Amino acid sequence: MKAHSSVQMWFDDKRVEVDSAKTILANLLDAGIPVPYGCGNGLCCACMLQAEGTLPQEGQDSLTPSEKASGKVLICKAYPPTQGELRLSLPGQSTVLEGCITEKTLLPGGVIRLSLQPTSHFTWEAGQFVTLFRPDGVGRAYSIASVMADGVLTFHIRHRLQGQFSDWLKIQGRLGETVRLSTPQGHFVLSDTNIGKPHVFIATGTGIGAVMAVVRTLLAQDPNAAISVYWAMGEVEHFYPLPELILLLAKYRQLRFIPVVRRGVNPSVDFSKILLPLPLSTPAQKSRLEDIRTGEVESVLRSDFSSLSGHCVYLCGSPTMVEQLSRLSFMRGVAKADIYSDAFLKA
Repeated sequence: MKAHSSVQMWFDDKRVEVDSAKTILANLLDAGIPVPYGCGNGLCCACMLQAEGTLPQEGQDSLTPSEKASGKVLICKAYPPTQGELRLSLPGQSTVLEGCITEKTLLPGGVIRLSLQPTSHFTWEAGQFVTLFRPDGVGRAYSIASVMADGVLTFHIRHRLQGQFSDWLKIQGRLGETVRLSTPQGHFVLSDTNIGKPHVFIATGTGIGAVMAVVRTLLAQDPNAAISVYWAMGEVEHFYPLPELILLLAKYRQLRFIPVVRRGVNPSVDFSKILLPLPLSTPAQKSRLEDIRTGEVESVLRSDFSSLSGHCVYLCGSPTMVEQLSRLSFMRGVAKADIYSDAFLKA
């Protein structure tokens, strides 16, 4: 039985029957309205709609002040108001863009490197994310692994069986196909006020894509920046090649790159051939790779830094890692304002 509500809810010019026990997203889907949505937790922002009337506060809690002021609402978290009127619509056309698939490369560890050529003018900051939509409107958020100078949007997407977007991409996504995407969002970006400070970057899994984009941006602005990059995986076989790393190791001698694997390393596996495959790399570049560290990346960071005072720390990857290392960074002396994070959800 539907829970009674006296509110009148509309999507464009269609009246929507309201069940107050369900989210606005669920009500719209029940009404057969194909609105975009993604994570269901209000993190990817795929379900953001324009709203007028009685706005549900819980649908705006995680939005920026400007988004709140302009009447945006995340419908996956919001429930219909108990009274009044709520009118919903898709945001302006400028918030949904398109890109053409120019690369879809399968990498070790079940990762897909996807590149999109925007079909119209598109700007972003290294480290931001966009929501990519399947043709049926289902979307998932992915961090951008490229910089503006590359001219294309690149993503590192781990394929997950029955993943809402990744499964579609692996099976059905084709070169030349057009993919809808949102405008870029997120605050995992370089701060100009921190130029000159030492930076520590920690990534798990495909979080390395966004991290390397921010690292490239930092080095372009400060070629002498002291940078340590930690990349953690569960198994050594899950690492995959990073062409941009090859170039950076050759050019910036102060750059430290530390691979971390949670479980023991198989001695028969040549890690350098995974990360820096010939003929792209040279023996000199491979010699720049530090030995693989084993264990949890939190333990490795504790061992390497008794103090992080004066540092900037960027964390990208699993929510557990982000939470643990945010706490550790603060306890080691990093100002809260200098801790940047982007926690990934399964997609």
